[in-house]
Amino acid sequence: MLGMSSEPSTQWQEDVAPDEDARFTRLAEQLRELQRRNARSSGAGRALHRKGHVGVEASFEVLDGLPAAARTFTAHRSEMAAVIREARLRAGLG
Repeated sequence: MLGMSSEPSTQWQEDVAPDEDARFTRLAEQLRELQRRNARSSGAGRALHRKGHVGVEASFEVLDGLPAAARTFTAHRSEMAAVIREARLRAGLG
């Protein structure tokens, strides 16, 4: 990159709009209202980019007859408890 210094510039100045406080207060109030509306229909949670979470108890069974390379958990048939956590659920998946 030609002409770029490895040091950050000190020649900048912050430009604060006269209505900045009021504008950000309005935005915060809009987000708060959006979160209240969402909470009424979907329960407490964040206002934007909600995602589903699920925790499931399951069992994991290692079957007889698997090739040696597939038997990383145990050398013989066994069943183990498992806990599954998924946080990337999409709406509509059952």
